[in-house]
Amino acid sequence: ELLGRAIVSFRRGGFEGGLAFTGALASEYAFRGGRFAQAVLLAQPDIHHDRQGSVNLGPAQAALSRASAVLGRHEDAFRFGEIAQRNAAAIGMETLEGWAVAGLGLAHLASGNLESASEALRRAAHLSRSYQEPSALWYESDLADVLLLTGELDRAAELGRSLAKRCERSGTRYGAAVASRIQGVVGEDRAPIDKSIEMLSHLDARFEVARSRLALAEYFEDADAALAAATVFERCGAPAWAERAW
Repeated sequence: ELLGRAIVSFRRGGFEGGLAFTGALASEYAFRGGRFAQAVLLAQPDIHHDRQGSVNLGPAQAALSRASAVLGRHEDAFRFGEIAQRNAAAIGMETLEGWAVAGLGLAHLASGNLESASEALRRAAHLSRSYQEPSALWYESDLADVLLLTGELDRAAELGRSLAKRCERSGTRYGAAVASRIQGVVGEDRAPIDKSIEMLSHLDARFEVARSRLALAEYFEDADAALAAATVFERCGAPAWAERAW
């Protein structure tokens, strides 16, 4: 509600910088709730294609990169992510660059390029190293997915431990839920994954709930979890994840 009011005020006043950030944050809010088409719509109006060199456009481009990646619009995801990264790097804005690189990593993951996804997401982790709040960027779930898919269990375990430790200090439920999922897969114990499903359900993060169910399907051969995950992924419009679940 507050972001919506801010967007209206900035648009009426013609404040491009404020509009770019609030529109991107509203898009990110929709993204975290698994409403990817809405995330695109919220960021899209503030993208002026004839002015893509503007630094003010970086946040909206980064948000569009992530939403486009999950929706399977890979060309858009890479284009928007690269523009956002380039604009952020030009002014040394590491927080925004990390957001953009996280989008590129997600796009590589969605398109099946795990090596490039790993490289980009580790870069995002490096760029966000100064964040005290673990879920400032939601890249940890994507990085964990890549590490587990490529069999890098030691690195995945370290990510889970580090994330859990940071979340103890901050009280971040999203990060704690992802850490629990990681620990369940690495420890071959489904109880922590069930716990992550419960925690993420309280956050209304349906895409992440489905990813925890996908973990039960992929690593514990739970066919019911696979069906439940596939259904949610299809409703969200996430074809790459739906294919994995089916």
